[in-house]
Amino acid sequence: MFLIRSLLLIFSWFQLCLFYYYDDIYNETEVPGNETTEVMLKSDDIGHPRIRRNSIAFVGIIACAFLIVAIILSIVVLMVQQRKNRAHTIKGAEDFENKNIKLFSKSLEHKSFDGIMNLNNMDLTSFTTIETSKNVSLRMNHGFVNPDYNDIKKIAFAIGSNPDEDTLFNIKISLLTNREYHIAENPFDYQSNEFWKEIFKRNISLIFSFKSPYSFLLQPQYDPNWIFDLKETDDFQFSKIEEHKYMNTSIFYTKLSIKNVKLKTKHQVKIFYIADWDINTPPQSLEYFISLYNLISTNSGRNPLLLHSTYHPDSRISLYVAFAYIVESLSKYDEEINPIGILQSAKKTGHCSIMDGNDFGFLICAIFEYFSKKEIWEESKRIRKFKNEYARDGKIFNKKVMSIGMKYRNILHYVSRLLCDQKIVSYYGVVDKFCMYDEKVLSRKCSNFYRFLHSQLLGFIKVNGAVSDDGGEESMYYRKFIRYIDVPCYDEGSVMDIDKSNFNDYVGNFVHGNKFIYETANDSFRKFIICQSPMEDSFEEFISILYKENVCVLVIMDDYDDMVDNDNKFKFVPGININEPIKDYLPLSDNEIVYGKYKVKLCGYLSIYNKRISSAEYSIEKEDSLPIVFKVIKIKSFIKSVVYESATDFVSICRMIIEYDSKKCIFIQDHSGVSNSCIVALIIHMIDMVDERYAFDPISSFINLRQSRYMALRYDYQFLFAILVIVEYFSREISSFDSSIYRGVKEKLLYNIESLINN
Repeated sequence: MFLIRSLLLIFSWFQLCLFYYYDDIYNETEVPGNETTEVMLKSDDIGHPRIRRNSIAFVGIIACAFLIVAIILSIVVLMVQQRKNRAHTIKGAEDFENKNIKLFSKSLEHKSFDGIMNLNNMDLTSFTTIETSKNVSLRMNHGFVNPDYNDIKKIAFAIGSNPDEDTLFNIKISLLTNREYHIAENPFDYQSNEFWKEIFKRNISLIFSFKSPYSFLLQPQYDPNWIFDLKETDDFQFSKIEEHKYMNTSIFYTKLSIKNVKLKTKHQVKIFYIADWDINTPPQSLEYFISLYNLISTNSGRNPLLLHSTYHPDSRISLYVAFAYIVESLSKYDEEINPIGILQSAKKTGHCSIMDGNDFGFLICAIFEYFSKKEIWEESKRIRKFKNEYARDGKIFNKKVMSIGMKYRNILHYVSRLLCDQKIVSYYGVVDKFCMYDEKVLSRKCSNFYRFLHSQLLGFIKVNGAVSDDGGEESMYYRKFIRYIDVPCYDEGSVMDIDKSNFNDYVGNFVHGNKFIYETANDSFRKFIICQSPMEDSFEEFISILYKENVCVLVIMDDYDDMVDNDNKFKFVPGININEPIKDYLPLSDNEIVYGKYKVKLCGYLSIYNKRISSAEYSIEKEDSLPIVFKVIKIKSFIKSVVYESATDFVSICRMIIEYDSKKCIFIQDHSGVSNSCIVALIIHMIDMVDERYAFDPISSFINLRQSRYMALRYDYQFLFAILVIVEYFSREISSFDSSIYRGVKEKLLYNIESLINN
């Protein structure tokens, strides 16, 4: 502003000088009539006032010109100096903030694109399967992944303490970052009160919560808003005092007032809900991601912050935590920082899960974009080239997706992430984490099962203790309808036909199964009934349910490996053992079998697809009612013996099932009712949710299944096997996108599945 005013003043002076100069010239010229006569000054008129004034004006003009040039040069010099100040040059050892950034940038200068990306795989050998399973899969402290920083500081600084590496990192990161970052998933429903105790204890007043791909209606504890929609817990009462949505965004917040009814204290928490970034997908853009970081930083200030999602691992929180830890620690002035080392420690301690190449590439671009926009650092040619190559790969990805179909966009994103070995390893332990309950909760959720189990056990005791009058054993009979004592099934969605008023009258009507009903991405509904293979005493009840539910497909999973596994995993009800044969309740020829009011017939030819899969059509007739016709598919699966061949068989089975009307019921049975039958149901649920509107997330599908069928899938290898079948099911689309991704992911899944089976 000072320079502008100076220029205006000089320009005014310049105009004044010109005015005097030209005024004198014109005053020296006379024009009488049409003739012009010039009045010439004589040599002795040099001292004339006009001459002096003319000379002064001329000198003023020259001076003004020199001043203008000098000011322009000053402006140029100032601009050059400011540009130098913004550049990423370090002028001295005292500039530690820029030094860390420059050192990080310099370490990448001579690396190729692949060389930078490979930094993500540094020190992965230190992550054993056990460590990854422990850190990634299991809830730690009432839903919180990281411990209370104040607690660990007290422990670490206690006299005689010898803190471990994880404790030291937790202390270090709390000092390096601008605020304490707390990370949590939804706690178990019985831990909700403890969750809010932690909020009070850690003095958390701001929470950012990421949305789930689907809605979990049966067990809302897996809905992201569940923990924040509570009205009260044992110690707390909640009331909503404010709600607001940011203009033109999918981010809104609510403010809660929380009262501790025992301590008579109050606390306010603001909860932001982020609904425009799906799990297993990259952020919309660098601008979006940095704007989100700025929004979170502005609202939290130096106060503790909680990052929340329904469950971990969550790719969104991992990327955000990695970014925040690195950019904030690089800006510290008290020590030299190794960003890659911080990232590896964050992975090891569970603050963020394993990152794939897509996440890591985005992270590097976001770090330097952030510092560039802050004018702390000017990006080098190497970083600019890296960002351009990463953006080019994104454009190529989108172009390939458009050629295949936007429907497959999210599943292609997901499959490409599986090229990271540790991404697959992060699923280890998943079957022990979700929808598992203690005995008290199970006795309430599975009350009918335990009532029938009690009746069957009483029958066994009576038979084994019965003695006739002559001292010999008395021949008695009791009905057997439960195979395993520790595989309960929910009351919710039960399929047993209870239409009698007295429990003793329908004690034999129990069928171990549950309904699994959900809405697909096509806005239709699919209905499964997943059950154990019926025992001989419950054949009639089973046939009755097939008829009443209007079955269109019955899938019979016959797997000896599964029976052996369950013999080791589950406990048989007394009186039943592995050697007891599973009898076929369907006729194998033109003969018919009658079960009470129902008559079962083979009405179509037997089709054999290979040595493991066959099918036939059957009908069930009921007195005075129309018959139903349905297809029976039998599969002998040997997943533990031939993994890849079994995967192709499951693909065939799923294609056959999906051909049928989704409005009708699909029955799937196996020996335990929670093994291969559930694998098929999980696979079809994942297939049904493939759509550009929904993030592809196997864990969300798994939770949906387990909400309906308790203990569905008992081994980690079964979960990975279901993902392998998905890769095979969409092999044409994945290979068209990138055949190397298809081959690489298939090999990695097979390796991990076989490792889990053998160990």
